[in-house]
Amino acid sequence: MPIVLGQGCHDRSTFISSHAPNAHAPPGPTPLPANHYVVGDDFFTVKTAAELQKIIDTTVQNLKKLDFQGAQAAAAKKVLQDASGSSSTIKVRWGLHQSVDRPDGTTGKSKHFTLQTSPNDWHLYVNSDGSQIAYMSNGAGPANLVSIKRF
Repeated sequence: MPIVLGQGCHDRSTFISSHAPNAHAPPGPTPLPANHYVVGDDFFTVKTAAELQKIIDTTVQNLKKLDFQGAQAAAAKKVLQDASGSSSTIKVRWGLHQSVDRPDGTTGKSKHFTLQTSPNDWHLYVNSDGSQIAYMSNGAGPANLVSIKRF
């Protein structure tokens, strides 16, 4: 299996300390400052490596039916193919977590998991039914966003 779960990838306290000062244990400061969030007991949706692998593999199997849009599209495809291949192992830095608004104007929230890659980690946002990747990002800002849509 090309992906493995990193140590502490579902650990709330490790996540909070790694994302300080923006991440807070409940109840968090009142009022909660902009761009800050509370990391409660339900923050992570614990998935096994095999379950996360299936999401990646399903996306790779559908590559010919998917349109990758964004400046980092080629790099995003390569990360998915590497994570689906059998030649290397990629560590999951953070398991499935944090519902965030979808960036493309679609309604609803999307959870994501993070692959530890160099030079930047990749955040893989799961579609609403949890079957494949809907978009990816390897950094902050629109230039790093890759939307993945069906043809």
